[in-house]
Amino acid sequence: MKPSGLDGRQMVNASASAVCYGSAAKLARSWLRDHEKIAVAGWLGCVLDPATMPALTHETPLILPSLLAADWSNVGVEVAKADRAGAKWLHLDVMDGSFVDNISFGPQMIQTVRKCTDMYLDVHLMMHRADHYLERFLKAGADNITIHVEANYDSSVSETLKRIRTAGKHCGIALHPSTPFEAALPYVHDIDLLLVMTVVPGFGGQPFMEKETMPKLAAACEYREQHSLKYHLEVDGGIYVHTAPIAKQHGANLFVCGTSFFGPENTEAAMRQLEDAVV
Repeated sequence: MKPSGLDGRQMVNASASAVCYGSAAKLARSWLRDHEKIAVAGWLGCVLDPATMPALTHETPLILPSLLAADWSNVGVEVAKADRAGAKWLHLDVMDGSFVDNISFGPQMIQTVRKCTDMYLDVHLMMHRADHYLERFLKAGADNITIHVEANYDSSVSETLKRIRTAGKHCGIALHPSTPFEAALPYVHDIDLLLVMTVVPGFGGQPFMEKETMPKLAAACEYREQHSLKYHLEVDGGIYVHTAPIAKQHGANLFVCGTSFFGPENTEAAMRQLEDAVV
């Protein structure tokens, strides 16, 4: 008998479950994390009664392991590492080889990861025509979908955000390092998350672009406070223990960590160090 509240998707594929959890003890820990996820849902304004659970806000820092830096030959094992380290969210970068000069993975990878975990899946679409492919990512199990203002659309950025919301998911806007914050202004009242890229999107392991991106992050934070908005500020690219505090000082609360999380042999220790850096 599976624990109450455990997502039935974990039971769809026995082999995937075995890879991701491997034992009854791990399954029990996953059940406990499921209840932690309820708090995360409340943070983003879902159906949780705030009177019964402490609210998590855009001031709460969170480390997001990025699958782009993981070993894709052992996806289930890598996802389980993030789970064991206590990650609440997992970040997945989709690259089309056109909007950015690299190709990563598509909806099938999102679907595979969803079978392995109940973590909140933060999907970042670095691609043109995200609206054309949107339904595939929604069906694959994405919880939040972030799209770029600079990309091409068959419809529009606004219409794509609306479709994500209509599907019951959260939505975000991403800005290239060279794109000013003002480009996001038409959408800030309709998003849950604003992602400021702190490297040129396309490849992991690049250096943190402090001078080019921190003023923009600070402007996004200031605008949010001035207009009583609630969107989260996420940074992605070159985030390590020495750069995460800089981003936090400028307003970030979501920190995407690829190489800095999956690179070290001990990912649980890496998570603790990264979390300590943004406390």
